[in-house]
Amino acid sequence: MQLKFQYNFYSSIIKLLLSIILIISINGLSKVGGDSTRIYIGYFSLLFVFLLYYFLKKHKRVAIRKFDLLFLLMLFAWGYGIIVGLLNNNSTSLIFRNFFGMTVYSFYFILYKSQLNKEQVYSIILNFCHIVTLVILIFSIFILDHANIGLIRLVYSSLQFYVFALIPIYIVSIKQKDEIKLVGSLIIKNTFGKTLALLIFIIISVFLSLSKGMLLALLIVFGIIFIFTIPLKKKILIGASIFTLLFFFYSLYVSTPLFELLKSIFSAVDPSNESRYLQIKYLFEDSTFFGKGLGAGLSNGFNRDNILVYAFEVNYHNIIHKFGIISLLIFFTYCVVLYKILLNFSQRNEIKFTAMALGCVAAFLCMGIGNPVLFAPESVILHCFAIYLLR
Repeated sequence: MQLKFQYNFYSSIIKLLLSIILIISINGLSKVGGDSTRIYIGYFSLLFVFLLYYFLKKHKRVAIRKFDLLFLLMLFAWGYGIIVGLLNNNSTSLIFRNFFGMTVYSFYFILYKSQLNKEQVYSIILNFCHIVTLVILIFSIFILDHANIGLIRLVYSSLQFYVFALIPIYIVSIKQKDEIKLVGSLIIKNTFGKTLALLIFIIISVFLSLSKGMLLALLIVFGIIFIFTIPLKKKILIGASIFTLLFFFYSLYVSTPLFELLKSIFSAVDPSNESRYLQIKYLFEDSTFFGKGLGAGLSNGFNRDNILVYAFEVNYHNIIHKFGIISLLIFFTYCVVLYKILLNFSQRNEIKFTAMALGCVAAFLCMGIGNPVLFAPESVILHCFAIYLLR
């Protein structure tokens, strides 16, 4: 009875946290720039309740696996960034504001101590992702014509990762002819229903977001599942068909404006990319071995925001600038997760959980190339879920 109560308590804490993210993200549409502060307040309030409950109750020891230590690397890197920032006399307020989302990696401690099995965590994620999708669909139908498009993209930028997480699951379920549980007791069994749902998820998370990063994530997901789960004979047939279509497309459009448009997507001349390439150049020139520390701006005075001088769109380069050599620990955690995903797919091991883990990380890792989303609370929580599903 006590064990069951603990499971319900931990599960409720996780569900409540996800509900807070959803409510605040939707409510944040009235404010440009989102409302992460209230997410942090909600999160740390729940963390306090969890710690209070945990230390007041007797619990069995939970076996520690090497994979469980990944979240500690992120917290260590955050602490290192604070120390270097203080030593470099960076603004104290900016130090603790810069990459503050890294503190949410403490969420993994809740998952780890909860002793929830993977199936329980998988169900929590699956249910929440379906709810987010439904909310966004309703929001789009009733508000899209009356709201500013910038605010519309704001809600997608914070919630679209949860919609995207469903894409690999549905692709795998269509291939393996598995049923998908929706919210409550609703189930999708037939291939047509799952394919229709998959198209809806792709439209919401990729096309409505107008994001090149999300498109890249979609291509990577399809590529990984194609390479590791499709039999060789079908793979050759599909590959030959795709090659033929691409060759036809190239021959037909190589000298047309459409082809020029496709080439310009990552062109430095493109207005949306020009600033990012400039940021990359300046961040690399200003980077040092030990890093500039959290809160640091560029030495040449270039910035995107006169107040938040540490903020840049190119997340990965900004991480190198702030953490220096310690940024390798951050990249290591991402690489280990991706390696485990590829390993599981290649060995046909826990495909369902692996597909969910892929969906959790692919979107924000790709978006992070040109958008400051790697340490958004939503991204960090999904990263923690992925680590737990792969442990």
